[in-house]
Amino acid sequence: MENERAEISNAERDLNVTEVQMQRKIALDKLINGLRVEQDLLNENRSLSVQLFEACPNLELGAGWSELERTEGTAVFVKLNDVYSLKVKETKDEEVVTRVKEIELSRSEADRDLILRDLLQKELTDESEF
Repeated sequence: MENERAEISNAERDLNVTEVQMQRKIALDKLINGLRVEQDLLNENRSLSVQLFEACPNLELGAGWSELERTEGTAVFVKLNDVYSLKVKETKDEEVVTRVKEIELSRSEADRDLILRDLLQKELTDESEF
């Protein structure tokens, strides 16, 4: 949208702009501004999420409300109701290799089961033709 707006602005400077382009530029300005406002809100929410994530190790489950941040105009309180365990982002090489082998084994077992099912169905179909 910004590229299209820039093209219209260039045409405007060269005095080659049409009325349709001017209307499109106004619409683009509204859309771009709306997206910027939305992005600002998302950035603010992300910032709060990061603050909450960083505060979680210091919170006790079911301990009630704790003040996370206080500024001149706002105060942020948090309450830890539940805990979800996450795997560590950094895993050891041998753990990765083990996990890959487990996945490969699981896939091979599933493939084997499908092949056996197909063979049994074919065998049963061949026997029923006699």
